[in-house]
Amino acid sequence: MGQQTRSARNEEQVRERSRERHDDPLGLHVVHEPDAAPSIDLIFVHGLGGTCRKTWSRDRDTRLFWPQEWLPHEHGFQTVRILTFGYNAHFAAAGRENVLNIGDFAKDLLFGMKYALNQSAEELHIGKVSDSSGSSDAPTSRNASAKRLPYVE
Repeated sequence: MGQQTRSARNEEQVRERSRERHDDPLGLHVVHEPDAAPSIDLIFVHGLGGTCRKTWSRDRDTRLFWPQEWLPHEHGFQTVRILTFGYNAHFAAAGRENVLNIGDFAKDLLFGMKYALNQSAEELHIGKVSDSSGSSDAPTSRNASAKRLPYVE
């Protein structure tokens, strides 16, 4: 009976992750495009165990996703283009079977920044990035990011 309980619990965890991936897409996504030309790009990158929308949502309720619902209305953010970047933050749970690592996710972000398109299939020309802590150690441009982690196509 213990084996069946564990199996049922694992199946429920797989279903929950599937639902999260539906609500929290992987890759780089624009969540707010200002009416005027963007003055800066702000990319929200979640941490390990997080997701691209629930991490930034009140009580993990994606209907209360503040980077999209409230941040664009704050003073000084009217010309900020807001994006999220999602990656499989539960990659370690797959154990040795998973071939991806943090470096792969970083390269995916750099690739997205270089080749990102908007809804009209126009290049976004992303240039500025900040991490969730506001750290001054965060890369300030695509070129600075590339120096830390070489991107190879």
